[in-house]
Amino acid sequence: MMGFEVPSDIRYESLIAEDHSEEEEHPPYTEETIKRAIREGIDPAGKPFDLTMPRWKMTDKDVGDVVEYLKTL
Repeated sequence: MMGFEVPSDIRYESLIAEDHSEEEEHPPYTEETIKRAIREGIDPAGKPFDLTMPRWKMTDKDVGDVVEYLKTL
């Protein structure tokens, strides 16, 4: 699907940083809130993402592997 949404910086260090852009009003991510974001489309403050953010059905191992991968970016 083509769209005009600009994705957020998904590097792990950016996700867990205390400082976010003015558009992002939420606490820093943790490993658990990253997993929730991937699976349920909910940010660390409990706010649902826009529907352009896909939700993924993943096993605990697979979503854990994604978080470990994000740490390498």
